[in-house]
Amino acid sequence: MSNSALFKLDEMRFSGHHDPLAALLLCGAQKADRVMVAGEWKVTAGEVIGLDEKDLIQRHRASAVELRLLHFLKLEYKNRLKHYVYL
Repeated sequence: MSNSALFKLDEMRFSGHHDPLAALLLCGAQKADRVMVAGEWKVTAGEVIGLDEKDLIQRHRASAVELRLLHFLKLEYKNRLKHYVYL
């Protein structure tokens, strides 16, 4: 079984390099066009196979809101404890 990552080099940031490997390393390749893991394609056309990206973004936003709320509640709890300790 093989693992491979294939990148497109047709973006402006890669155009100045004569060496494709150097272009990938020095110009910030951020997204593979295709990825194969254990002989199976996991990414094609830059998209993760079977991933609902819109759903993932929605769940991530909801988790971020929940974390901010929990952090706020924790701070409020600490502030109230300080108040009662000094009474």
